[in-house]
Amino acid sequence: MLNYKIGRRVSLTVSSTADGAVKREVIVRPVNGATERGLLYRQWVEKNRQYVAKASNGRLGYAHMFDMSTASLNQLHIDLDAENYGKDGVVIDIRNNSGGFVNVYAIDVLARRGYLTMTLRGQMSR
Repeated sequence: MLNYKIGRRVSLTVSSTADGAVKREVIVRPVNGATERGLLYRQWVEKNRQYVAKASNGRLGYAHMFDMSTASLNQLHIDLDAENYGKDGVVIDIRNNSGGFVNVYAIDVLARRGYLTMTLRGQMSR
């Protein structure tokens, strides 16, 4: 029923019982294999993020580098800034990384130390 329906709205009738007594209509929009893999990947990352948050009592953040491309490095910058700012540390996961090399810019991001501290005038630095 879903052959040649990628991206189009399809109505399915499903049942929660083997005899089909309780039926309901479900609307789906099938996706292609690449989209499915992307969704499964995002689900895997979110599951890992939740595990790290729970195991660390919210003290650690999580980011996964899919590969060593510029796009993954840009995503790492987003993950480090938006989702992990203010955490005590961040788990950088490179499992299943299809890169084959280590992006030197990623090493630079992870090895960098702060060189400037700013405080408002009249307030003590923490």
